[in-house]
Amino acid sequence: MANGGTGVPMRRQKESDQTTVSVWGDLDMATLPKLRRVLQRVRRDPPRQLRVDLTEVGFFGAGTLDLLAETARRLRSSGCRVVVRARSQQARLFRLGGLEYLVTEVDRRRSTRSQRGAPGS
Repeated sequence: MANGGTGVPMRRQKESDQTTVSVWGDLDMATLPKLRRVLQRVRRDPPRQLRVDLTEVGFFGAGTLDLLAETARRLRSSGCRVVVRARSQQARLFRLGGLEYLVTEVDRRRSTRSQRGAPGS
């Protein structure tokens, strides 16, 4: 896992035909470029499935939705399926943005800000 000084930890884990990108913290204008770079690296050697886990993200906005939709569109042409794991409140934002097709797993547990954070924090 690398933080890269952006304040939002991420982990990219590649298995045989799936890559998982897990994010902790807030995705805002200052931290979204890091997720963009991670997803660009995935696009260079696309897996059959890209799984983005947002369940430990406290905040994200329209920029995150746009980035994930664009990533899904670009990867689709290479045969890669993009799926998102989100909490129920986050899944609602995807629905409102017309992107509910990306959310395939909904984590219904309640998460408080004090529970969120990088592993071991």
